Amino acid sequence: MMDREAAWGLLTVFCVRDKMSAMKPSIAALAIFCCLAAGTVPAQSQCAEPPAVLSAQYFPSGVFDTSAPSTKGNWYACTLGALNEPSLFALRNDKSIQVYRFLWLPSFHRPISVRLTVNADGTGSIVTRSVDSHAGLLTKPASDTGKVIRDETSVIDEDQVKEVLVRLQGFSFWSMPTEDEQAAFGEDGAQWILEGLRRGEYHVVDRWSPKDDSYSALCKYLLHLAKVETTLY
Repeated sequence: MMDREAAWGLLTVFCVRDKMSAMKPSIAALAIFCCLAAGTVPAQSQCAEPPAVLSAQYFPSGVFDTSAPSTKGNWYACTLGALNEPSLFALRNDKSIQVYRFLWLPSFHRPISVRLTVNADGTGSIVTRSVDSHAGLLTKPASDTGKVIRDETSVIDEDQVKEVLVRLQGFSFWSMPTEDEQAAFGEDGAQWILEGLRRGEYHVVDRWSPKDDSYSALCKYLLHLAKVETTLY
């Protein structure tokens, strides 16, 4: 079960999002409020360690400024932990590493991560993972096992790696704000989180169901390279 402090924090995220979108409260926000009123809150995700501990391992402190304190970081870190994904932020002291990761965290489907490591010879190694847990749902389906159900590694050639790097440069990934305070939000959708690490510099960008732009196109291209077939939203 999620503790009440974490639940109030998550409720804040949804309410701020709904206020920014000038829409009625989302189903998720209403569900959390009802659970709080009843005194019980279903778990958002299963964490192997305390969420705050995981968040500090995966993300810089305060990087998600527009969310309630640590709420987004906790949620994303728990999901990455369930996927058995390493912390890119923790690798920043090794300046030889260049790696990018797209985490798709939907409301009604299982999360997917695609991690691209640029090798010394210019080729790339891709690790694709998914976990049997509907991370965006407030109630955990009985069929969810919490186990990694997809864990695949593949290699892409130098031209494909260059295409990723060109696209990242094209929309100025390294200077993008982590969160877009002006973005419109819908009632339900997905978080699209893109992390990068190069020459010891770490950056993360988080968008809610982005429209057809260069950012979303790059995320979709990573899924294409990983041979992931799914309906994105």
